[in-house]
Amino acid sequence: MEWVTEVGCAYDAVITVGTEGALTTNEIVVDIQFKDYAGNNLKEPVNFYGYCCVSSDGLVKETNTNSSETIIETYGNLEIELAKTSYNLITNATGHIDLSMIDTGSNSYYFCVVLPNGRLKVSKVITF
Repeated sequence: MEWVTEVGCAYDAVITVGTEGALTTNEIVVDIQFKDYAGNNLKEPVNFYGYCCVSSDGLVKETNTNSSETIIETYGNLEIELAKTSYNLITNATGHIDLSMIDTGSNSYYFCVVLPNGRLKVSKVITF
């Protein structure tokens, strides 16, 4: 049974992983857009938890990923829960957030979003 089936409430997210070096060297932008039950982009902010993980199902949390840091690229707010791996995030007014994952090493991992209904949404692999 789904918890949030109303149009206009956060139900799903589309995560797009950019290419390393598109903006600056050692940086990959991860774009997240929240959707409602009908698949529409939200028209309100969303507070959510996100973390780096080593498995594509989001079940194995990464404990030592970025050699540098994660920052907000353009939209949203970020509060670090556990350095370089776990975050409390708030989107902009349209349910959208851009994260810049910065890494000077050669790591690979995923970014997992915990949706308000409890489901996990995992990005494609982020490879530096």
